[in-house]
Amino acid sequence: MKIVFSDDDADGVISAYMISSYLSSIGERHKVIFQTWDKFGLTEKDVEQILSYQPSQVYVLDIGSGIDVLQRIKPLIDKKITVTILDNHPPELEVLGEKEYMKFLSFLEELKKTGYLEYFSSTENCTTGYCYLYIQSHGMKVSEFLEKLTILGLVADVSTDKKIGGEIYGKLLSKYPEYAGTIYYGTNATFKWSIIDAIVQFFHVPRRIIYDEASPLLMEFLRDIEHKGYDFITLYGEIEGELGKLYKSEDKKIVNVLPSYPPSVQKIAELLLSWRTEWKKVLDRGNIFTLDYETFQISIIKHKWNLGSAICNLRLSETRKPQFVINIIPEKNIVYVSARSDGKIHVGKVFSQCDKSILDGGGIREAGSALARTYNISAIVREIVKNTKSQS
Repeated sequence: MKIVFSDDDADGVISAYMISSYLSSIGERHKVIFQTWDKFGLTEKDVEQILSYQPSQVYVLDIGSGIDVLQRIKPLIDKKITVTILDNHPPELEVLGEKEYMKFLSFLEELKKTGYLEYFSSTENCTTGYCYLYIQSHGMKVSEFLEKLTILGLVADVSTDKKIGGEIYGKLLSKYPEYAGTIYYGTNATFKWSIIDAIVQFFHVPRRIIYDEASPLLMEFLRDIEHKGYDFITLYGEIEGELGKLYKSEDKKIVNVLPSYPPSVQKIAELLLSWRTEWKKVLDRGNIFTLDYETFQISIIKHKWNLGSAICNLRLSETRKPQFVINIIPEKNIVYVSARSDGKIHVGKVFSQCDKSILDGGGIREAGSALARTYNISAIVREIVKNTKSQS
């Protein structure tokens, strides 16, 4: 038995599907487990759950690769279980400081010497890109479907301009030029994205609406698309057609969407249509409260869905100032903070320096997210302002 433990974002779900496809191709019995959306990383309970399956190997995908993750996987390695980490969030000297960074490197080498740790992590790729290289290096012939899926993962995780990710993207784009996309700063209120940017919403939107139910649905969705031979671009075109019908209808009810497709595809289409209509309402009503500082912005919104990333991208495309969005999700009794940056402010560093009793999260230079441990919005704002100004 092998376990695939993955993040539940676009990069994580696509990575999990690729590793699952590889394991299926070699006849390996395996189980895919996703971390829940409201926590970060690998927890002690997750490790206990993994151990209950008595696995021979565990794949840890897109949940970080720092000393906290290494400490969590040590009990697995102590039991001579092979752990394969594929990730694009390695610790950075700039964030940790020299002492803590050297401590991380020492512990990493100690685990590698056991022979039970495979470690692939850098900021020059995304996890999808590493999974693509991994299954190739293990003799799997990567299908056309998985190659196209790799492009979507690279676009979703902003890896098309990174060294390794960019090389993979360029290679695959020569085969599938229609899959060119430039996500991240392209989001805007009129939804005039490139087609691939739009398709990536297949993976982003469900997670923001149905939370932990999204990952299993997306895995089923991908299996159905692959096995039925559907094309992502054609499918998205049909969903756009449904959106046009919806805008023209009087009652605006989302019913009987794409009836000829499997239930998983219908459900994803319904979620996309719900998102687009609700997002338009939010923008039309202008109920986003924004604090404008000299070098960054903080926006506050209360909504049942996690709209943070979408608002970050919208604001960033308008002003180029680093963005932090505090999303109060009343139905979940939770406050979630999303952040995007043009790279001038290191988002991961901002979150890593926060008081953990107020904000607990992380990220890379250009993007990150955090869960608030308080409902005191003023305290959250002060913490973000303090750590962001320290970099200005």
